[in-house]
Amino acid sequence: MKTTERSRYWFNDCNLRTIARVFAAMTFGAINVGRATSQLPDYIKAKIAAAHIKALLQMESSIDPNSPYGHKPVSDVT
Repeated sequence: MKTTERSRYWFNDCNLRTIARVFAAMTFGAINVGRATSQLPDYIKAKIAAAHIKALLQMESSIDPNSPYGHKPVSDVT
């Protein structure tokens, strides 16, 4: 038998154990892909929220806390 003919009929060498392993691997892989894709919208929302928080933290205040000008808080503590 030539190698090309043998490679065409590769499934002749398979046994029930190999077929069960392949089926189980494909099934578990499909389940995990389904679970991962169901979390994708939440992941996108969390990524956008994190970017907004990062932008807020990096924003400079328009109020200068070291300036002597402006209103001073009145302390009620005496």
